[in-house]
Amino acid sequence: MLQQAISAIVDTVNSVIVVMKQNDCDALPRLLGGFLADCRIRPLLLEYPEAGIGSNIAYATRTLSGNSDGVLVMLADMPYVQSQTAQAVVDNFGAGKIVVPVCVDSDGQEKQGHPVLFARQFFEELAALNGDTGARAVLRDNTQSITYVSVVDRGILQDIDIAVG
Repeated sequence: MLQQAISAIVDTVNSVIVVMKQNDCDALPRLLGGFLADCRIRPLLLEYPEAGIGSNIAYATRTLSGNSDGVLVMLADMPYVQSQTAQAVVDNFGAGKIVVPVCVDSDGQEKQGHPVLFARQFFEELAALNGDTGARAVLRDNTQSITYVSVVDRGILQDIDIAVG
């Protein structure tokens, strides 16, 4: 599952930070497979991952290099995202933007999904996140900066932990 999620984005971005539990250290070869030897992939082992996805995003954002233009937030439990979707998100990126993919679900409703790309100007807000609500507050507080990209990839909605229509 993790390797599939990495595959969807690795050729679209400059580098991938894989946020993992500290106790996954011994399992890195199994979890990352061939990606372990890929210099674009950097495991980031968290001591307290149970603090929630917001805290994990914050920690990862604080580790970004000073020349990063943006951060693409991709969830490992969404392995059905297609690489062309990640490319479409990146293709619509620019300074000051948050790029969010959207698609029509089986009920005919347009829904937002992942991965989401945040420009550098949002790093401070992302680095201040905590808890388990992810980056929803950053999206909510910056609606004027969001660019929605329509895709036909329902994988952007398919979190394997949640049933989606």
